[in-house]
Amino acid sequence: MDKLHLRKWLRMLAFVCVTSATLGVLMAMAAVYSPEVQSELTTTRTGRLVSKFFDLYDVIGRHPGSPYNPETRTITLAVGQSVDLERIRITYRGLAPGNRFKVETLIPDFDREMSFRHEFESQSARQGFRLYRDEFELIAAKEDRLKLRLVSDYRQ
Repeated sequence: MDKLHLRKWLRMLAFVCVTSATLGVLMAMAAVYSPEVQSELTTTRTGRLVSKFFDLYDVIGRHPGSPYNPETRTITLAVGQSVDLERIRITYRGLAPGNRFKVETLIPDFDREMSFRHEFESQSARQGFRLYRDEFELIAAKEDRLKLRLVSDYRQ
């Protein structure tokens, strides 16, 4: 009776080991051969950690090479590029059909992981538009670049 009991346990142990090894190999293959997807939440979580230690949301255009020019109060963004203003992060997402452009805003004080997508008609945006508390005017919207003028921010 003991040998029969031992054989059952050995078979079960072998089944568990083979199944675990097979799943491990499948997961490794999925990690190696699947396309790499970059999540927007990853960048915002990273931004949250960076802002916690370096307080990036306090100063407009803090680092050299910033897309924001404080002298002319203009912002020049490539597709996918972001700029951090005092209370808002703006990311250019390209042109949309019908002479429109898309931007994405993230308001760290409101929610650091949720971004808001906006589409503006280029002609009306030249007259001015508002994102959160800041007013902007469109200078140029092209397929690869967006140029805005900061008309007034929330402090004025």
